Amino acid sequence: SNVVTAGQTPRSLVFHEFAFWRALQIVQNQDRSGQVTGSDTADLLACLTHAGLLDPLGGTSPVELAKWLDEALLAFDERFLLAQDRMFKGLSVTEEGTWDGPF
Repeated sequence: SNVVTAGQTPRSLVFHEFAFWRALQIVQNQDRSGQVTGSDTADLLACLTHAGLLDPLGGTSPVELAKWLDEALLAFDERFLLAQDRMFKGLSVTEEGTWDGPF
């Protein structure tokens, strides 16, 4: 799906914010939606890559940036996969049986 929040925020905007705060190593524990743009994220990542700060070994190549972005995208997607697993795990008809309670 291209929409990830109840507020119908496009996935790319949510990822830009996730990547921005991840690059700064700040856990986003409050709603900061709309405070970071894709351009902000691109500028920050370009500066950090140029300074060798995204790679633990100090690499500054586009390959290091691509690797960091791949890892960030995996971490971003993992949050939703975990939530999806929690939501449906144990709630199938086989596991729950026939409904016999009040409505």
